[in-house]
Amino acid sequence: MKAKPNKILFYTSDGDDYMVEMDNHWYYLVRLFFREIRVFRQPYSYLNHITYVIVPKKTTDIPLEKRKAIAEGLKTFPGKYAIGSDKRRFPPDGFKEDLKNKVWEYHKETMVNSPGVPFNLDE
Repeated sequence: MKAKPNKILFYTSDGDDYMVEMDNHWYYLVRLFFREIRVFRQPYSYLNHITYVIVPKKTTDIPLEKRKAIAEGLKTFPGKYAIGSDKRRFPPDGFKEDLKNKVWEYHKETMVNSPGVPFNLDE
């Protein structure tokens, strides 16, 4: 994988799904229980499908073993699957990490200031 994680924006209350902002300006929902990654143009459309998420205030709000599992998942989970109307444009085996995210380019001033914490594996 060429893209690297920048920060974790939010996660589900069960601790299984983590929305990760990547340095290629795409948003990866790392689903630990299902061992998959879903790609989003912007992170907030996922909130339409989930009732409760937690926005971390500091990196240590997310246990180190979960952050390591996310890092491992980013390397090893099979495929990256697009959501909604993006399925037609990015089939399950066809998402290209170097593709420009036009939604991010249009809204970058707002999205740069998204809440979340830096992604790191330090304690």
